[in-house]
Amino acid sequence: MTGHRESSDAPESRLPHGDLDIDYTLAGISPRRRAFNDVLVRLGDGTSEWLRRHWLGVVNGTLATFIGVAVATPLAYAAGLTGPASAVFHAYRFACDELPSHSFFIGGYQMCLCSRCLAIYTSLLLFGLGLTVYRWRWMAAPSSLACGRVPSGCVS
Repeated sequence: MTGHRESSDAPESRLPHGDLDIDYTLAGISPRRRAFNDVLVRLGDGTSEWLRRHWLGVVNGTLATFIGVAVATPLAYAAGLTGPASAVFHAYRFACDELPSHSFFIGGYQMCLCSRCLAIYTSLLLFGLGLTVYRWRWMAAPSSLACGRVPSGCVS
């Protein structure tokens, strides 16, 4: 038949079989490469598991650092650290317009974030912190409350 390939035409190693053993598939890979692959897979699994459990802490920490640096920059200008403060101020231009008419001033120096951006990032941080408290309380709640059932003594 034309266009049809018989299974006897191809060598056994080139046929796609779903039931091939993984050791047979990896037989052409050196043990050193397999060990490296195992380390990378374990590292990736561990990192993704950690991020799955701690994503809210990472977001809250990033926002707190972002806001804290924006507030500390005018204090650095006032303390005479103009080089680092200027670098931070220019880096924040990617996140905010930094219009002087819309910004707060600390010690006579402009903050890195305008009042609108500061309000946005601060409200995100406050919501994240509130969500953290809510999650802690939810996890510590008795199982009857966690399942949505109201204890009989609480009903009036």
